[in-house]
Amino acid sequence: MKSNIISRLLFQRRKTNSGFTLTELLVSLTIVGTLGALSISGWSSFISKQKLNETNDKVYWAIKEAQTKAKKKHIKYTISFRTDSDKTLQYAVSPTNTTPSSNDWKELSDNKDSFQLTPANAQFSFDHKGRFDSNNANNKIVVNSDLNDSQRCIKFQDLLGNVMKLKDSDCKS
Repeated sequence: MKSNIISRLLFQRRKTNSGFTLTELLVSLTIVGTLGALSISGWSSFISKQKLNETNDKVYWAIKEAQTKAKKKHIKYTISFRTDSDKTLQYAVSPTNTTPSSNDWKELSDNKDSFQLTPANAQFSFDHKGRFDSNNANNKIVVNSDLNDSQRCIKFQDLLGNVMKLKDSDCKS
């Protein structure tokens, strides 16, 4: 009889102590929700910077394409940048004295309305040895994003045609 009473008391005590209180559940859900909200904003910022870097890389390789064609064909080549009517960034590589045809234009970015180039309709030329034509007023092209304050740029470092990728405050100079 005595053991029966003790076992009933222990069973009842276990029954009342099992589970979580409503307060514990609400605190846990609040913490999980706050962490989720913080991680989503950080993740979206990360993704937008990655897309900006990707677009800047495409600009860099487009410039390298023009430089390589000038060296291979031993004639002056120009790379032209523009934003088409759909606000898509595009580039074309063509011999300097030739206007690019509609088939020459290639897309730089899939993200319409989110990137701009400065200067907007830039042109850069390379001589028959792939050297940057210093007669251009600008020696860099900047890729800006609508999604954040970050910017990336490609700068022609010297007359030999060396090209550098820069970001944020380095693009201002």
